[in-house]
Parts: sequence; C-alpha cells; structure tokens
Amino acid sequence: MASFIMHYVMGKEFLHLLEKTYSYPLKEEEKNAFLLGNLIPDSRSFKAEASTVQGEKFYTHFKSKENLGRCIQTPVLEIFISKYKSLFKEDFSVLGYLFHLYTDKLFYEEFFPKNIIHLDAKGDPTLYQKDVCFIKVLKNGKVYTPQAFWSREGIYHEYTLLNKWVLKEYKTTFEKEALISYMPYFKNPGISEVDYQKGYEIIQKTASYVEESNNLSSDEPFAIFSMDVIKSFMSQVGPHFLTTYKDVVEQTLKKRY
Repeated sequence: MASFIMHYVMGKEFLHLLEKTYSYPLKEEEKNAFLLGNLIPDSRSFKAEASTVQGEKFYTHFKSKENLGRCIQTPVLEIFISKYKSLFKEDFSVLGYLFHLYTDKLFYEEFFPKNIIHLDAKGDPTLYQKDVCFIKVLKNGKVYTPQAFWSREGIYHEYTLLNKWVLKEYKTTFEKEALISYMPYFKNPGISEVDYQKGYEIIQKTASYVEESNNLSSDEPFAIFSMDVIKSFMSQVGPHFLTTYKDVVEQTLKKRY
C-alpha cells in the first residue's frame, strides 16, 4: 500500500485540484475532514473476525474474498460506494476515505507491478502468496527472499527514502497541529469499519514517519522503486480519481455542474 505520507501529500494535491476544477473554495474544516478521512483507513482497530493486520485490512480496505491468497489484493471501491453512498453529502471525510482506497488500488495495480514481481521456487512469476519464494526488483534484477524484502532494511527503508523524497518534491510539511485541533470535530458519519477516535493515533504515527525520514543523513538512491514509476503514479492519482468518481465528488460538494 502507499505510505502514510504519500496518502497525505496526494490528498493535499487532490484538494488543490478540486478547488481549481470547480472554483470551489474549500473551508479549513472540509480540508481537515478530507485529510483525516484519507488517513483513517490505516488506523488500527481490530475486529473480532480479524486476528491479524492483513485480516483487519480486508475490512477497512474493502477487499474481495475472491482475491484472498493473492499477492496483490486491491480494494473494491464499488463495495464502499454502494454501502455508504448516502454519506458523501454528509461529510468530506467519506470522500477522503474513498480517495485512500483509490490510491491503494492504483498503488497495487500500477505501482507495485512496475517495480517488483513475485516468483515461485522455480523462478517463475506467481500470483499467490503461498507459492512466493522470491521477490525480484525489476529496475536492477536483484532477488530477495520474502523475509529480506519485507524487512526494516528492505522495503520499509525504501518507504522512508520515498517519504523523504515526497516531502521534498512537493515542498510540503505534515500539518500535525491543525489535524489534532480538528479531531474534536472529526465525527464518524456512519462508517462501521473504523473508529474515528483512532485519528489521534494515526496523526502521531504519520508525524513519526515524517521525523524518521527527516533524520536520514543523506539522499540515498532508491534500491527498489523506480523514480519514473514514482512520479507517474503520484501525478495520475488525483486527476484519475476526479474523472472516475466525478459523481460522488459532486455529491460531496452538494453541487451539480
């Protein structure tokens, strides 16, 4: 999935695009509601049916049972829209939640497959987690074991490098205090999969990732991600979302154009 900081920055970029496209000056509370709604799907609030982090994400990210066991499991946005279509006109956080799901969907469908490939014991591509023995980086051909790839020294260090690049490239900062100040007004309009009070934790966690990336001593090169793929992905999320979900965006704005 996209990192917390990627979600935040792309959310801010989308809000700029929204204002420009519709000549709609957003209120600060609308922006904060959207940004927190855009972060809240990654909060931790275990359901009885979900005994693992991935099990929980099945619910919070509206994944399909048909894709369980696959290496790539994308959110099914139509499930969210069908269940909560009446809420878009009630609160900007609902649009933020949908934007998060769309970002992760594009991340899994467009970003990951252009950077890595899962291989079985014979070195052939595989779609299923149970068969994965290796993960190959496409930019340089390096092959990792799953344990080495999904480690602090592997993909998670790459995420830290990516977070640093995103903050620098988009010339932005994480507005922690503004989001904390808005939290007393951040009320769940009826999304049962998450607890909006977990917003406090998600804000602190995002801030910790910002600090971690800022503490990097130098601009290390990416070992896994391709710079061209990063730039392409981040540039297309907002415009594609606005085009694909024009109806729910306009329902949220309570206007028809």
